[in-house]
Amino acid sequence: MVMLGTGHAHVTKCYNTCFALIDKGEVFLTDAGGGNGILTRLETAGIRIADIRHLFVSHTHTDHILGAVWVVRLYLAGCLEQGFTGRMTVSGNQEVIRVLKWLCRTLIQSAYSDLIARHIIFKELAEDDVLQILGRRVRFFDIHGTTAAQYGFEMEYAAGKRFVFAGDEPYRPSGKRFLDGAEWAVLEATVPYESDENSHGHATIRSSCEDAERAGVKHLILTHTEDRDINNRKMLYEKEAARFFPGEVYVPDDLDVFEIC
Repeated sequence: MVMLGTGHAHVTKCYNTCFALIDKGEVFLTDAGGGNGILTRLETAGIRIADIRHLFVSHTHTDHILGAVWVVRLYLAGCLEQGFTGRMTVSGNQEVIRVLKWLCRTLIQSAYSDLIARHIIFKELAEDDVLQILGRRVRFFDIHGTTAAQYGFEMEYAAGKRFVFAGDEPYRPSGKRFLDGAEWAVLEATVPYESDENSHGHATIRSSCEDAERAGVKHLILTHTEDRDINNRKMLYEKEAARFFPGEVYVPDDLDVFEIC
């Protein structure tokens, strides 16, 4: 797992939260941030556009969906100019696919967008849809977002072991069946401390840690974080998290790598 970005929508010292799961050279990209900074992150991480076989976009907020337009554009450019073969699957809920199709048709020049039907599979997801990605079973679920329709997913990556991505809103009881017993979980912690104001419906470090502890999560990754003190963010967040979560907790910087095992 490569954390391509770790910040929330308004960060300037890191990139917006998105990550890649990689196995045997194939890439499953989750979200793409808010702009063409995704291209720099992919290049720095050594990830080729041609190797992205599946792109999942969790919801339509700008810091998650706009980078996807750049990924699609560069993939189509590779098909036209570099001979990429095969097709990239782009998935998301009904709202995501509607908006993303419109953005791609509107913003990508016709030399590339005319290739969409041949090289891009837009997959509209419903609750509990299951796809095979990276040779593994991935089940998608509605997190019941309050600001936009939003999906997360669970991946069974080994016998009895699950990796769960729960989006960028607070965990809700409806997601209990997915989070319970997860080996790895990615939860948001947009608001560092309880005293912070203007949460806009996001979770705190404490709330995400307590949710993960109740669910029996073993490895917790906190993302969608702020960047007011980027040099000390990891230390400050992990210190706060240790008060509420007894397992292993990680607050990644952009381009940090995890072995999911």
